[in-house]
Amino acid sequence: MEEKLVDGDATPNLESLQKVRLTALLHDLMKEGKLEAAQLLGVNYKTLAAAVDSGTLTPRLSDALEKVLLSREIEAVEKVRERVEELDGRLEAVEKQTRGIPGEIEEAVGREVERRMAQTEEPPVDAKKQTPEAATRDGAVDKRNAPARQLFRRTSPSVITMEPQPGDKEVFGDAWPLVDEWRRLRESHPPEGRGLSWLVDEERLRELEIALVGEHGLTMPPDTDPWDSLSRRTQVRWRTQTLERVRRERILAQIRRWIRRILTLGLWQK
Repeated sequence: MEEKLVDGDATPNLESLQKVRLTALLHDLMKEGKLEAAQLLGVNYKTLAAAVDSGTLTPRLSDALEKVLLSREIEAVEKVRERVEELDGRLEAVEKQTRGIPGEIEEAVGREVERRMAQTEEPPVDAKKQTPEAATRDGAVDKRNAPARQLFRRTSPSVITMEPQPGDKEVFGDAWPLVDEWRRLRESHPPEGRGLSWLVDEERLRELEIALVGEHGLTMPPDTDPWDSLSRRTQVRWRTQTLERVRRERILAQIRRWIRRILTLGLWQK
């Protein structure tokens, strides 16, 4: 059969493409077993051998091959549908598990903020007894009671800035690793974006901010005046809501990526 060309170019028409697919399927079946292929297609072995040698498919053989090809495509679609339903069920389970997390985080952070505020307002008993004149036995000033070294900072020690300041590691203490990670991530992470990698970074950014504000009582830029307890709870609340939304979007993006991988890793051709 002479192949037809479309618009004078070298692109084969649909009929020739279908012939290529059927011929490829025939070769695959023959590799799996010649007698089995003949039985599956409902033709004798000589007909198959002649078709392979000549490259010509009889109408009866073409019909039989099309039925096998269609059945395999239907089977592939069914597998994809089952996989999508499975992933959808997993997503629903994850959403149920994470639905109550923001409220629990907010309550825990609120309690921690109030505890830290109480500690700040009420100094320890021993601290009340200490005086600037405390000294060691040899007359030297006790280092525990000595004033901290002078740090020329532009903001309060409880305020985070995008730019490093003198004594950051000393001032932030246990929170310093989180501050350092937040700065590096915030600098490289655009405010708006799309895609799985952006959502992963956005999720981590909000987690860091919730920990810095709620657990360590710090103030985030662009504000330069320390937040009070009410402001911190408000900031934690909206960041928690944002984290929940971003986490859902990230899970959906991962599921979409899994589905694309299923569809592009040869499932349709199995």
